[in-house]
Amino acid sequence: MTCSLNADSGLYEATISNQVVQALATKNGNQAYTIEQQFERLAEIEKEQCEAKNQESVAYAAIPEQWDIKVGNNRPQLIIQFGEKLQGNKVDSPKYSIVIPWANTTTAIKNSPIGQWDKGKIRCSYEMPDNSKIIVFAKTENEGKRVINQALTVVQGNKKRSDNLIICTRIDSTRFKEITVVPRILRFFSTGQGKAIPDWEVTL
Repeated sequence: MTCSLNADSGLYEATISNQVVQALATKNGNQAYTIEQQFERLAEIEKEQCEAKNQESVAYAAIPEQWDIKVGNNRPQLIIQFGEKLQGNKVDSPKYSIVIPWANTTTAIKNSPIGQWDKGKIRCSYEMPDNSKIIVFAKTENEGKRVINQALTVVQGNKKRSDNLIICTRIDSTRFKEITVVPRILRFFSTGQGKAIPDWEVTL
């Protein structure tokens, strides 16, 4: 998708083009549908954020490093977008996200339930009784568990598991950098991935 300024109207306009990608087969079958849904959602978000420039606002798109997309996935979700902490107390644009399903945040909150934390190659996952997940890629196992427990503070009580089991494994990939990140944007979607426009958005 490209975002460009229309010289005639003076407005930013989004242009979406189709591309062919190859989907790999997995033990759960071909991932073509999942990939298609991810790209469609990203295109919708980027289109809205392109058009948001016409309102003289600054917006950022960030797709979680892992987000299970399922048919009918309409669970309420809080998305927290993080920016890398740079030298001189500066923070980069919010490129990294954590999704918290079943968040009890219908009313906008002013502070992020997850504060500054260290990202890395340790994948920690908390699976709820309905198979919804909170997934974090942290520098250490303890850090991953700490972040997930912070996320759980805003999850509806009846959606949590009784044993609080968090499973962590190491992912050997250059995709996951070891950096410190800071929360920048909160977005709440009451119908999950059913729509691209959040019910509310707070910039921190």
